[in-house]
Amino acid sequence: MISLSHMLTWTDERFRSLERIDSSPFEDESFLQEAQFTLLQMNSSLGQLAILFEMRQALNVLPGNTCVLIARGIYEFHWEAETRLNDRVAHSVVGMKMDHQEGLFRIQLQCFPNAFLFARSLSATFVLGDAQGLSAAPPDYVDSSPERIARDTAGWESRFDPHSFAQFGS
Repeated sequence: MISLSHMLTWTDERFRSLERIDSSPFEDESFLQEAQFTLLQMNSSLGQLAILFEMRQALNVLPGNTCVLIARGIYEFHWEAETRLNDRVAHSVVGMKMDHQEGLFRIQLQCFPNAFLFARSLSATFVLGDAQGLSAAPPDYVDSSPERIARDTAGWESRFDPHSFAQFGS
């Protein structure tokens, strides 16, 4: 078991030691449907974008409570969201489009409440697994205490057991 942040340094060879995800997220536009986009990390010096998804409410029935998208060789990144009255929110994915054109991976996420993400990169890796210590359902981000949210939401330093992966480019 490793921390989620440690996994961001993995090589392609290390990812390939995991099982392949049965249903390719690059071909299935419902792969992240109702997953919650909770954290984003952009490292401009490495050209790397990492997005953490809460999978406990996702419609996809693949094993794992957490999914990480690691996009390397970022060419373009855009995030847009409406002003929130509450500082705590998890954006539920309500629409997703992924494709690859001219050797670049592209992802577009439409989220609720009113948020949009777009990125283009040379490669992308999805990793499914289990963040340790989480309950069966995610916290209510509006009504739960900050302590409950912190305790029951995966973060970059959470212990993580990766199960499977899917990859575009390398």
